[in-house]
Amino acid sequence: MKLIGVSSLVVLGSALALSGCGGDSDSSGSYVTSYKTKIFNGNEYSCPSEAAQKDCKTDTMCKAAKCKLTKEVTKPFDPENTENCKTDDKTVYGQKRNICKVTLSFLNQGKPSEVICADDGKIILAGGLQSKTGRIKVNDYLFTCQ
Repeated sequence: MKLIGVSSLVVLGSALALSGCGGDSDSSGSYVTSYKTKIFNGNEYSCPSEAAQKDCKTDTMCKAAKCKLTKEVTKPFDPENTENCKTDDKTVYGQKRNICKVTLSFLNQGKPSEVICADDGKIILAGGLQSKTGRIKVNDYLFTCQ
């Protein structure tokens, strides 16, 4: 009888010890690193990786990088509701702290593209092309902020 009692205790103890291993895991002991960023227009994003965070420079780029909008300060770029940029021959004008759109064959595969003029003078074009001077020349076009 004593042998059965001891072996029953061993089996019961083993079962209890093993029940804490494997199966569904509790995430309370793990952590998720959040890659947060704030872009020029004040919108804030949470990105799935450091690489995505680095690519998140405009609303369009953040969306492409699979970052999630966590705080909306400015409505993200919408080609349907964004005004066209002013143009003069091969000069495209944007307004400081504003977004306008332009459609050129070499930007965004010929689809409407955002031209962003940050309040610090930086200009950002589709695909992340940017200049801190407020002027950038691409394919004989001059993009500038007013």
